[in-house]
Amino acid sequence: MYDKRRPGPGPGVPPKRARGSLWDEDEAPRPSQFEEDLALMEEMEAEHRLQEQEEEELQPAPEGAADRQFSPTAIDARWLRPSPPPLDPQTEPLIFQQLEIDHYVGPAQPLPGAPPPSQSSVPVLRAFGVTDEGVSVCCHIHGFAPYFYTPAPPGFGPEHLNDLQRELNGAISRDQRAGKELKGPAVLSVELCSRESMFGYHGHGPSPFLRITLALPRLMAAARRLLEQGLRVAGLGTPSFAPYEANVDFEIRFMVDADIVGCNWLELPAGKYILRPEGKVTLCQLEADVLWSDIVSHPPEGQWQRIAPLRVLSFDIECAGRKGIFPEPERDPVIQICSLGLRWGEPEPFLRLALTLRPCAPILGAKVQSYEREEELLQAWSTFIRTMDPDVITGYNIQNFDLPYLISRAQNLKVGQAMVGRLAFRHCPGGSECGWPPYTAPTLSLVALHLQPAAPAAPEAPRKPCSAQIPGYRGACRGKGGIVVK
Repeated sequence: MYDKRRPGPGPGVPPKRARGSLWDEDEAPRPSQFEEDLALMEEMEAEHRLQEQEEEELQPAPEGAADRQFSPTAIDARWLRPSPPPLDPQTEPLIFQQLEIDHYVGPAQPLPGAPPPSQSSVPVLRAFGVTDEGVSVCCHIHGFAPYFYTPAPPGFGPEHLNDLQRELNGAISRDQRAGKELKGPAVLSVELCSRESMFGYHGHGPSPFLRITLALPRLMAAARRLLEQGLRVAGLGTPSFAPYEANVDFEIRFMVDADIVGCNWLELPAGKYILRPEGKVTLCQLEADVLWSDIVSHPPEGQWQRIAPLRVLSFDIECAGRKGIFPEPERDPVIQICSLGLRWGEPEPFLRLALTLRPCAPILGAKVQSYEREEELLQAWSTFIRTMDPDVITGYNIQNFDLPYLISRAQNLKVGQAMVGRLAFRHCPGGSECGWPPYTAPTLSLVALHLQPAAPAAPEAPRKPCSAQIPGYRGACRGKGGIVVK
């Protein structure tokens, strides 16, 4: 058998002296200044932790402790956002740093200076952000419609515009791509304009182009395909139309046209927006509606280079996997979720929280809450996320493992209330939903957190929002067929 004992000293080597009083004080190693400081810090932290435990024992048990639920009375006041200050939309602007932009299809809203709202569902852009005071904002942006370009065929003039619009609108309707959301025309307008293609140098300068505006972003693919196949135009036969910039995301198109770059500051001028005191569809503290042309986008220069006090959450989960088998959400439970919160600009975290399955030993400097059932653990973390309301969530591989694992685990355990995110998922008038599908997976490393509830529904392909993924985006957009310069 292999002998794990260390061999004794060789010949001529004096044996070690025994520890204790036999040590010569002159030869005893003295601790360094760093070791002394570290020992002092450990003693102070231990005393602080002991004091906290004594105070907790003297206080009555919080509500919800009996059923092991995450109780609002147990929440540290530092976890909460500051209350929004009074704001008068008629006399005060709303200024915030936008972190993410996406869109949904819902009812139009009456706005100052805007035409009467359409009876049909319309695309509404949604910008999430934070004010200088740390107040969360959701801004619903109206009036922007998707469009793309195509070169005008030879001989095409203004007299052909109505014919082409009618033919394309009828083709899309026959293609049955509009769905129940669209009650009006699929093609809003066809306009003649002058643009120059950058797809291959030719030196001819600007040439006639058609700008085709549609009612919904998802009609872009059908319109492009039908135009490529060819449409009948009176006096011109059935020409084929090559689409330009037809594959540009709706959110990016809006950002380019509104001079918005990733994570810059937006201003809603006084008298140009309305606040939603009721009928909010998110959990943000402020919700506003505004016309897209009224938004003031500040370039990131000078004072607009500052960063709002973003709430950053970092978390990690631990699973009880089987020996030699990577954890599977269908079988292996989540046994621990540790979270750390930090406000941008502050040197120290304002929260350290560990949620555990079954009792856990105290953790120095952290708040520990234990639960007997995994369903309670998942529900408690969901409640904590909505309470803290982070703007940015980060962690090691959380997009590919931690978040999908938590959502799948909640689905398997049928934890119906395990919502994570700011969307309230209420249905808008007319049957459309003011929110994302039940689960999508936007990039979460450096963007705002807007996740979906763990509902037992099939995953759906995500939309491609997220201004934070395209910092400083500007310039022309490549599309099938080339690029046009405006």
